[in-house]
Amino acid sequence: MTALNRTVGPVYGVPNTPENQRVIAEQARSRMTAMVGIEQVLLAEAGRDALGLLSLRIVPYLAEDAPYAEVTELFIEAGHRRHGLARQLMAEAERIAAARGCTLMHVNVWHDNAEAQAFYRATGYEAIEGGFEKHLGVRAAVR
Repeated sequence: MTALNRTVGPVYGVPNTPENQRVIAEQARSRMTAMVGIEQVLLAEAGRDALGLLSLRIVPYLAEDAPYAEVTELFIEAGHRRHGLARQLMAEAERIAAARGCTLMHVNVWHDNAEAQAFYRATGYEAIEGGFEKHLGVRAAVR
């Protein structure tokens, strides 16, 4: 998450400063504990090194009987991009989502992230109309 934050910056009202880009192990563990049953993280690893991650959320909703899946984060370390890791993570996320009964996979991507948009298009995803967001207050700085 630190590498992701350094690339795109932390979001949701947190200033993009070096101290707010860093995510320590305790924070990551706490966040993943809070995600149990809602969202799961898939890791691309080589030995003890994390090369990339994907965060997959399964969402039941009122309009359908089947849940939908949502990729909220996908990040591959710069030196390991264009080697198929993102495709492998997406394929595994799609497999998990289908096994959980999802009929739709949604991906969050920033409007100015052309590289990510090209990747998703190349893997069969279609661009949809954007949404809106509203920040509900400034969060305290992360350690």
